[in-house]
Amino acid sequence: MSVDWRHVPARFEAFLAWLQPTPEERRRASAGVKAVADVVRCCLQADGERPKESIADPLVVGGFGKGTAIRDGDAVDALLILPPHSRESGRESGREAKAGRRAADTPAGLAVARQLASQFASGAGCASSPMQTKLVPAFACRAGGYLVADRNRTLGGGPWRLMQPRLEVRHLDHADAISGGKARHLIQMAKAWRRTSGAPIAPFAIELLVCEFLSAWLYRRRGFLFYDWLVRDFFFWLTAQTGVELPIPGGGETLNTGTGWRRHADRAYRLAALAADLERDNRSSESLFCWSLVFGGEFLLARQQQMQRLPAVVCSGGSR
Repeated sequence: MSVDWRHVPARFEAFLAWLQPTPEERRRASAGVKAVADVVRCCLQADGERPKESIADPLVVGGFGKGTAIRDGDAVDALLILPPHSRESGRESGREAKAGRRAADTPAGLAVARQLASQFASGAGCASSPMQTKLVPAFACRAGGYLVADRNRTLGGGPWRLMQPRLEVRHLDHADAISGGKARHLIQMAKAWRRTSGAPIAPFAIELLVCEFLSAWLYRRRGFLFYDWLVRDFFFWLTAQTGVELPIPGGGETLNTGTGWRRHADRAYRLAALAADLERDNRSSESLFCWSLVFGGEFLLARQQQMQRLPAVVCSGGSR
């Protein structure tokens, strides 16, 4: 292993280990989804819907569904799959289903969507769990995927959008496969940066951007020894991605990255570049301070674990 950069592997391994949601957080997420779903079942039953058993358990999506959630999160995203009879016919034209632009079919179905979107899409907790559940109504499509109620458009009676959770996971799995597992790691670190900096960028945009970045990054098959460069190069690349339309896997739609986060990404790049230079010279305290400005105090909290694991570190990426 190179004498230079000797702190990098253990440091980033420890940080990523710390970022994983705790077992208690996972339990709270599961309990929150179940509790809110039970409330919704009762509401639908009271409104004359089919018996409770006909409403399937919500499908967990987002960070908890894809393995990219981070510690101390406050919400879990889930789709409430409504029974087909809530729609008029269950028929979908191929063009409408592919584009994900089908409106609610019946006044009853639209009423259910409006009620659920207004009450749960913004987040609802339960007495037994402080974690919010963001529950969004959806209909399963025979061709695959779900027609998901878009809060802004559906409340106005407009079209829904097509969501393909399985294809999104497959897209992420592919990025992980070609990069030795770096996709989920980089997404979690970018989410920590987003939380620390307050950068107004959507988590899903981060996910899509990370997958695109790793498809071209030169060192994607290297080990933890290269994670300082991974962060540095990602933020450098990210500064040029404002206002970009990202294709959504399987949905036939795009997601705009927005522009308000550019200065946050530029600051993160400059700090990461400085930290990487300091890591080369093994200036541990100074580099730790720079990383903490990028990722928050979590990086410093992981320091003790890093020091304990340092003698046992084996760098899979070799020297550089």
